[in-house]
Amino acid sequence: MAVLGDAVRAADGGTSLLVEVQQGARAEQFPAGFNGWRGRIQAKVRAPPEDGAANEALLRVVARFFGVPLARVALAAGATSRQKTIVVRGLRPDEARQALEGAL
Repeated sequence: MAVLGDAVRAADGGTSLLVEVQQGARAEQFPAGFNGWRGRIQAKVRAPPEDGAANEALLRVVARFFGVPLARVALAAGATSRQKTIVVRGLRPDEARQALEGAL
């Protein structure tokens, strides 16, 4: 659990994830690593950072990873930044940590 530090937190009704996204990547990947210096889970999306396309792609890749409907994944902060906060409703922090650590 120490690997992810505070990047996975309890949120109202679910889990909050601190994410750093690379837009315009060759392939989509979540998690794509962990930036210990920034304390964020790394993600890659193909979409460019235009008209919210990268944000939408990030929400899709997170939903796919956790196996939850897209409607349960929301952007809580960082709409115009590479550093974002994502909330996954109905997912416990311990479940998120276990899945992420297994993939990292």
